[in-house]
Amino acid sequence: MYDYSLGSVSQLTDKKNKPWRGWIRYKDETGKWKTITKVFDYHTVKNQTDAEKEVAKWRAELMVAQEQEHTQQSSICVADYVDSYIDNLEAMQSVEPSTITGYRGSAKYIREYLSKIKLKELAPRQVQDFETALVKRGLSSSTVGKAHRLLKQVCKHAVVIDDLVKNPVDAVKPPKRKNTEPNALDAQSRVKVAEYIDTHEATPQLTAIALALYAGLHAAECAGLKWVDVDLDAAQIRVTESIGMASGGTYTKEPKNETRRRTIDIPEQLVNVLRRRRELMQSEAASIGARLTPNTYVLSYDLEHYINPNNLSKAWKVIGETLGVCGTRNKIVRFHDLRHTFATVAIAAGIDVKTVSSMMGHANASMTLNIYASSDPDAKKAAAAKIGDVYKKQADVIPFKRASNE
Repeated sequence: MYDYSLGSVSQLTDKKNKPWRGWIRYKDETGKWKTITKVFDYHTVKNQTDAEKEVAKWRAELMVAQEQEHTQQSSICVADYVDSYIDNLEAMQSVEPSTITGYRGSAKYIREYLSKIKLKELAPRQVQDFETALVKRGLSSSTVGKAHRLLKQVCKHAVVIDDLVKNPVDAVKPPKRKNTEPNALDAQSRVKVAEYIDTHEATPQLTAIALALYAGLHAAECAGLKWVDVDLDAAQIRVTESIGMASGGTYTKEPKNETRRRTIDIPEQLVNVLRRRRELMQSEAASIGARLTPNTYVLSYDLEHYINPNNLSKAWKVIGETLGVCGTRNKIVRFHDLRHTFATVAIAAGIDVKTVSSMMGHANASMTLNIYASSDPDAKKAAAAKIGDVYKKQADVIPFKRASNE
């Protein structure tokens, strides 16, 4: 709750009839001081004494209104409180629209289980039961973890503004997140996709497949790539923009952190695809009397707009099924798995982890190492063979001898 100051008054001598004005200061949820003012009716507030009485009355009204709001907020159910919190974040534009969409997805689970429990009555046992129920219905540890973090974040906010005395989620541990091995393309499938890229027209969909497979880009990063960020002579691309997904549709956004904003050196195969893509777009532009500009999206279908990242996933699903590709985990290969394939191949080829991490836009190298270091079965077999060779060579040089007591 806000701690309102006693207030002060001043006379507006530069105004007609010289009315009195009251000032009240308070600290907001972040601890910053804010000031509110009110100009009083000069007919009823004629001097400083009258003004000070009005400020005191005004402050009392603010305190009462705040107490009523506090009581109302404390009696609200958990699900409604969470929705209200998300609505406020959206109205204040405090987070990305795509983050809001993610929050609303988690809030649906909270509503299913906690819509009949008042916020002030929420206890750790109920939070634990809620998360256990999500696990039992088959939701992944990642999905349950997101719901846990949202609820904890909301309750932390409630504590800060005195809607709760303490955070009931602090006492609950979310399910341990499982590190699932990526479902990268196996060696035979990688050949199939590479041949497809080499022998087909450089459409937006094919170019996106090449960007993911040869440079490790997300679908959203592929869709947001502009020609100004492509340097074919230097064989580099820069990731400076991506396409976000929100409830109202798509939007352009900057990378969420500096590690995602990166420059990637690309192989000859991708340079050739991008050259073919640019030539195709130049030809299409000339046919309608237009021209390619640096700000044109590489995957634009009409030289003006970017492509929806979801369309890339749908197109790859058809192409992947047609090619009959297979993943290392014997599951259907998604578009995002092409990015996994890039990292898996890079690690297996002996490229140092820090370099791969930088190219992927990961926050740190340990994240890359934990996910990809042992995900290629062919690399594991090769490693085993190399270890065997080392011991064989040692045995040839230094023969094993029996101990004297044997």
